[in-house]
Amino acid sequence: MSKEEVLFEGVADEEVAAVEVAEPVAEVESEVAVEKPAKKTRKKRVLTEEQKERLREQLKVGRLTALRNRQKRAKLKKIEQEQKVNEEEAKLSAYLQKKQQKEQALSELEALRKELAQLKAAQKSKPTKVEVVSEDTKSPEEPKKVIEKPKLENHTIPKEKKEPEPKPAPAPPKPQMSRKQLLKMMKGI
Repeated sequence: MSKEEVLFEGVADEEVAAVEVAEPVAEVESEVAVEKPAKKTRKKRVLTEEQKERLREQLKVGRLTALRNRQKRAKLKKIEQEQKVNEEEAKLSAYLQKKQQKEQALSELEALRKELAQLKAAQKSKPTKVEVVSEDTKSPEEPKKVIEKPKLENHTIPKEKKEPEPKPAPAPPKPQMSRKQLLKMMKGI
């Protein structure tokens, strides 16, 4: 049996006749071109002890330099990371401060609204007389000082300095409500 018959066993004879077999001429040419001469081995360079010692010293110096450079880059990277974290924290703290200011403003607004509502309710329930009392900052009639002028012709008399009047005491600060108290008051609204 030929190769063709083995490959196409059981296939109709008509189909076997239609298949042509190509000759492997091209493959033979490529096999001839592929063959290369064997490489020659190179002789290893022989170093003296002095050369080996010099190379070892250079290697030690190179390793130390590389270590220093790596440490330097690591420090720079760490500094950059710290700066980045600090910038992020600054942004967060600025945001939190703005948020806190808004909350304070809203709480003050709510307190003022409640106070206004209470005043309106008080006005509707009873009309009250408001008496205006002015506070006198001066004490009742202070005795005047009498200054006698000496009768000298060519001398000038220095003027006396006026004593400053005492300033009135500032009003006591209004007590502030804690957030918890404010939330309790707002709960009924």
